[in-house]
Amino acid sequence: MVCSLKKYKGIFEFLHLAKALPKYQFKLVLNANEAEIKHFFIGYTLPKNLLLFPSQNNLHPFYQWADLILNLSRPDEWIETFGLTIIEGMAYGLPSIVPPVGGILEVIENGVTGFAVDSRDSIQLIETVERILDDKILYNQMSKAALKRLDIFNENTMLSAVRKILQKETKVSFPF
Repeated sequence: MVCSLKKYKGIFEFLHLAKALPKYQFKLVLNANEAEIKHFFIGYTLPKNLLLFPSQNNLHPFYQWADLILNLSRPDEWIETFGLTIIEGMAYGLPSIVPPVGGILEVIENGVTGFAVDSRDSIQLIETVERILDDKILYNQMSKAALKRLDIFNENTMLSAVRKILQKETKVSFPF
């Protein structure tokens, strides 16, 4: 997971998930420096299967390492409008788990490229992670679907869609 050092981004849900699933390794890249991270987690015991990382210039190694991309933003405190880290993860063929509200639902296809799960529902979250990672057939289907889904977000597809909307509304041709 890659996120800001904010509680509403689902950081504590991520910690709970790591504690509940000790058979998996978890990495959390935070948009903060090491001192800020250390201060944020004062008084918390981090699970042994969780590694924390400060801001990174290159997320490529983290996406290569990952089997799943998570966005655990709390839907009662933060609505994701798009979800760039989910798109980036999909480019690596990663299935995703995202909040059940917001623009991020236009990025994934629930049940096809990942699942929409309220991160406050820890039982469903744990079951969904295990379902994706333990079912190799489902995992491979979602991985392939994630790569295919990226087609709708490429520059030419987006420009074509915008052009069609503008031409329909204004009856004018556009040079792009």
